Amino acid sequence: MAFKYLNGNIKRRPRQLNKGSRHRAGQGVGMLLCIILCTGATASLRAQSPQQDMAKFRAVFQKIQDLPVYQYETVTDASFPNGQKDRLTARLCVDRKNKRLYYKTNSELLIIGQQWIYSADLFNKRINIFNKNQYPKYKDRLPDFNGFFKGGLIKNLMDSVIFRYASACKADRSGDLLTFRLNFPKGFYVEDFVLVYDTKTELPRTIRFRLKYAGGGPAGGPSQSAVYETVCKNYSKQIPEQFFDTGNYFYVRDGKVKLLKFINYKVSSVL
Repeated sequence: MAFKYLNGNIKRRPRQLNKGSRHRAGQGVGMLLCIILCTGATASLRAQSPQQDMAKFRAVFQKIQDLPVYQYETVTDASFPNGQKDRLTARLCVDRKNKRLYYKTNSELLIIGQQWIYSADLFNKRINIFNKNQYPKYKDRLPDFNGFFKGGLIKNLMDSVIFRYASACKADRSGDLLTFRLNFPKGFYVEDFVLVYDTKTELPRTIRFRLKYAGGGPAGGPSQSAVYETVCKNYSKQIPEQFFDTGNYFYVRDGKVKLLKFINYKVSSVL
């Protein structure tokens, strides 16, 4: 099911984006996107020592748990050792207060609405529909959705990856824009991380990061790497209600699912 985006392992090596594996790239990159559910911080920051700048950077991310509603878009460009290139686009919308989520990529759609969890695999033409009222029966097999909306998963990932391994942080300010640049040890798979934050709108302007996964090269030759460069942009605190409305995709009548979109897809459901 599409719940892997909320319960993936950031240290898992992502697969190539091409063809059937395209939607699985979220297992490597998607969770890093989830830790970048950036929101506002009202502090006025000045360039200080790297330790002080890292403390301020932590304070910015602490505000993540305070923003109830936000959305943003991402574009990930991938380059592979064989010379192939690909692109993955995504939109993430989160309503923490009402525990709702919308996540869409080139090949997969996930909606957590008021009552239903709806997942559409656009490549394999499969749909999963789950009634949230049934969650207690299946909680041992599903991720902790409540923990996600509370921000606990994000905090754990930030503490175990970004804050743990970043070797330096520098903050610069120009007008309303505050820029954080993080450096990482040589050889670490997160190579670069830059957050440009707009103090006027109290939202990120952009977030850019670069991941590099080393792999084995030809016999006797140097190792080769896959590189993923991601830009997060178009942050907003407003989300149209239509994004969370699973009624645009299906309804249930007499205990059966009736599809309104992707009507030829195979359906699995827990009603």
